[in-house]
Amino acid sequence: MVCAALCWLVAAPPAAAQKPRAERPTYELGEQWVLSDGVYDLIRVDKDAYVFSAGPHRQIQLTKDLAVASVTKDGRVEWQLDPTPKLAWPIEVGKWGVVYNAVLHNRDHPTGVRIRLTWEVKAYESVRVPAGTFQAFRIEYLAEIGTTADVFRRSVDVPGRQFWTLVTWYAPDARRLVKADAGDLKALDFQVVTLDRGAAAALQVLVDEPRDQARVSADRITLGGKVTAAGGVAGLSITLNGVDVWSRDFTRSGPPPEVTLSHPVALRDGKNVLLVTATDTRGGSRQDARVVFRDPSPPPAPAAPATPPAPPPAPALSALRIAISSPLDQARVSQDTVGLAAVVSGGKGVSRVLVTLNGVEVARLEERTAPRTLPVNVPVKLREGQNTLVVTATDPDGLAQQEIRAVSFERVVPLTVEIRHPEDHARVGDETSLVAAEVTSSKGVAAVTVILNGREVFKQTVRAGERSVAVAAPIKLRDGSNTVVVR
Repeated sequence: MVCAALCWLVAAPPAAAQKPRAERPTYELGEQWVLSDGVYDLIRVDKDAYVFSAGPHRQIQLTKDLAVASVTKDGRVEWQLDPTPKLAWPIEVGKWGVVYNAVLHNRDHPTGVRIRLTWEVKAYESVRVPAGTFQAFRIEYLAEIGTTADVFRRSVDVPGRQFWTLVTWYAPDARRLVKADAGDLKALDFQVVTLDRGAAAALQVLVDEPRDQARVSADRITLGGKVTAAGGVAGLSITLNGVDVWSRDFTRSGPPPEVTLSHPVALRDGKNVLLVTATDTRGGSRQDARVVFRDPSPPPAPAAPATPPAPPPAPALSALRIAISSPLDQARVSQDTVGLAAVVSGGKGVSRVLVTLNGVEVARLEERTAPRTLPVNVPVKLREGQNTLVVTATDPDGLAQQEIRAVSFERVVPLTVEIRHPEDHARVGDETSLVAAEVTSSKGVAAVTVILNGREVFKQTVRAGERSVAVAAPIKLRDGSNTVVVR
């Protein structure tokens, strides 16, 4: 058994580079944000607001522009703005705005006080939270009393605090606010402690049509599917039998989070290899491949010849052929390096062999003499998860042939527990908190238990085969020292 324990006290870019920008995300009911003070579910989507709730007495309301509209903790209004600012999307550093004569409700002013609210996107920077390190836009809000025309006109003297600040960080890769900091207004502070698998989804290429190994008689088909990337799709290309048939660079117009695939493709007789390659804004690349066979309908039988048939033509030279002996298609390996072993042959010779892994070239063989047989032996370093290995051969006439292998790399990992939140020996002022942990094992995780001060407060049973489990357990602390064990 592996467990982890912790204790704490309860107490009070270059000038020439393209400017980073991000499109506004959208959320649907059921979205879940695991924050440092609880698990917030999206329970309501209004005309211009998202309402997240961690129970009847804890709510965060965001505008659809992701401005913080209101925060309620333990039934008390900690922050409520009317009207709310309208952030300008796509978001980028330097954008700003002002809301005059807004009303702010908080603990100091439960009935509301008139303010001027200024917001500005100050920076695009790295921010570290328990869920990881993200590149994020830092958005700063300043609420000031006594600066609106209304206050001056009435000569209103509001005693006490004269301004409040709130800073939020929006991370495009996570598609959400990952941190909020309101200085001494601790009730507004939060950090994302873990992300659900769909939230920070990596670049994905999903081809729906055609199905792999399909056989068709038509000479044209439509490639259908979609490409998604939380941080935006930067580039996309489609090749057929090693030849580019369509490509697009999205960096100039703003990388979209999703691109729909719907492109007609003309097939040749016999085997066809369709390959979709996508890149994201972080430089990552993904591929999805389909092999389609075209079996044209046989032509009608010709009429009987009036003259004797011509002598048979000379036998045609054999076409290019790629025979991969290793790795096997759909192989699962536990080491990060595999050997590609293949033989390429062709009656007209082999002038070039190109090897790519996940859309990136890893080896190239070029022969001036174009031998009829060319062995290929290349070590290939895999990344964790699914990998697409493509071998492309070309003959002296420029005719290309491809062969594909899908290889999955799953690293051997012993049973480990990583507590992401809270930090060991942390001091917190809120009795409500959340334990966030990651439990991993290459043999699979069966169950996870959270024990608070010697008493089991949370248990999660895991379906068979899960190698990594994210745990988010709300807890209620007692005064003084508390001990949590995750096992």
